[in-house]
Amino acid sequence: MSKPKAQPKPRTKTKDSAPIATPAAAETDPIAALSEAVAELRKRAAEKPDEYLPELARHINDLGNMQSEAGRREDALANAEEAVRLYEQLAATRPADFTPFLAGSLHNLGNRLAELGRHADALPLAERSVALRRKLAETDPARFLPLLARSLTGLGSRQGALGQREDAIVSVQEAIAIYRELAKTHADAILGDLANCLNNLGNLQAKLGRREEAVVSMQLALDAYEKVYATEPQKVLSAFATCLGNLGSMLGSLGRYEEALANTQRAVELGRKLVAARPQAFLAFLARNLNALCRYQHALGRHEEALASAVEAFDAIWPLFRARPDAFAPDAQAHALEMLQTMKKLQKNPSAEQIERIQTLQKVLAKMKG
Repeated sequence: MSKPKAQPKPRTKTKDSAPIATPAAAETDPIAALSEAVAELRKRAAEKPDEYLPELARHINDLGNMQSEAGRREDALANAEEAVRLYEQLAATRPADFTPFLAGSLHNLGNRLAELGRHADALPLAERSVALRRKLAETDPARFLPLLARSLTGLGSRQGALGQREDAIVSVQEAIAIYRELAKTHADAILGDLANCLNNLGNLQAKLGRREEAVVSMQLALDAYEKVYATEPQKVLSAFATCLGNLGSMLGSLGRYEEALANTQRAVELGRKLVAARPQAFLAFLARNLNALCRYQHALGRHEEALASAVEAFDAIWPLFRARPDAFAPDAQAHALEMLQTMKKLQKNPSAEQIERIQTLQKVLAKMKG
């Protein structure tokens, strides 16, 4: 099987025309630069739709993806919806050329809706993306099997979010089968996607109470993440850390505390790296895993270590609580209680700073109760 092919990317200039976006503008503010390119392409497409409409659709699709990554979800949704409308129009007259792009834009739109919690609206889009890519893969498997697996993964996520977990497992397992086959010849390109799917499968199995199966799936995911992390750590750092935390939680629920401890310690180590780069995005993740680590240390009689973990968890959540007290007060309260209970067990007292923080937290909680 030949190497999976990527779909074409938007150009920065069109035939017989000046550049739509300059490299300097794209580097300083890529979203603004792409927005300017879209505005220019709208004018050109209005005059010469046959020449410029495909370029406009590609730019709008990319703009939506970029806005999603920046957290601008409403803007991203509007552009994803427009991209689908344009590709519907293009595929109606030139299906061979534009059905692949329509399938991709449907997948993206489903993701944008899911980001806003609109899973029921996203489900039929995911189903349609799968149907289109399945048909495309029949005639060009090298190009479209990886994309079919991606759409199946998205479909599984939509089904899982709607409580259709058995259906979700079927979708994810089909994606895993495709990725495993592709990994035989293109492991470097595929292993990260395979790991993500295996992790998703483990989470679905856990929600169905199939904990032993979930552990097996998550361990397989970790094996794949390990291989990618060894050569491209930033590519899978967040997913790898999340999978370690999930596996630790699952092992802990089975009473396998030594294994739970080992995996959760690694999740914490990676969480610290994530926090160093993006504290606002990962402090809650770090605090949650430190709290879990504290529980496993207690279960193994390592109470001094448990206290250190509990204190670090409270320290980690505190900046988030100060920035958004209404959102993070419940988490801060849980971490404070864990810390205080551990101190009581060891006959230790909180510091003056910890007492001050707890008093601040109590005031916010009292105000929230009305």
